[in-house]
Amino acid sequence: MQIIVADDHPMIQKGLSYILKELYADFHLTTVYDGEKLYQALRNTVFDLLILDINMPSMSFQQYEDIAVRYPHLKVLIYSQNPEKEFAPRYIKAGAKGYIEKSSSDEELVKAIKKIMGGGNYWTEDVMNIMMDQFRGNKSGNPFHNLSNREYDVALQLLYGKNLNEIGSELNLSPSTVSTYKVRLFEKLNVDNSVSFFRLAKDYGVI
Repeated sequence: MQIIVADDHPMIQKGLSYILKELYADFHLTTVYDGEKLYQALRNTVFDLLILDINMPSMSFQQYEDIAVRYPHLKVLIYSQNPEKEFAPRYIKAGAKGYIEKSSSDEELVKAIKKIMGGGNYWTEDVMNIMMDQFRGNKSGNPFHNLSNREYDVALQLLYGKNLNEIGSELNLSPSTVSTYKVRLFEKLNVDNSVSFFRLAKDYGVI
């Protein structure tokens, strides 16, 4: 069995390694700390499971989508500090098998890994309810759910405090294109300045 952990925190990598050794007697573990190293590893090895921190360097939602398309048989468990209600639905739609917050217990993490490796999916009832509402066409009460995937990536980068040039470099876009996305997402969120934008993100648990 081939498992890869993509996380830029050494202690998280060590903790996950310990848990996996308790679960499986025969497996090979690869660890990477950014999106570029993840791409390299995926090109060189066929993995059974990816445990992914979506906040690590060089990792955007678009990059995750690209991985999901390139490696459709790869089972992915998102392991993030970001709140599941805000982030999980988008990643599940893109093919992730599960989403678990880093504040969860080791027991819940083990349950998620077992469920996914057994061929199932792992997400909470709250996330399932959000997904069902979206499937039925009910408009989400969270305005961030209504952003396109690219607008969402730009929004997150802005919330991380990056300027237009930095965001362009991270997402492979020109600064002018980033600026256009910023205008669009501000319009969709009905905010007209950065202060209101950050306040709205805080209200809905994005930051």
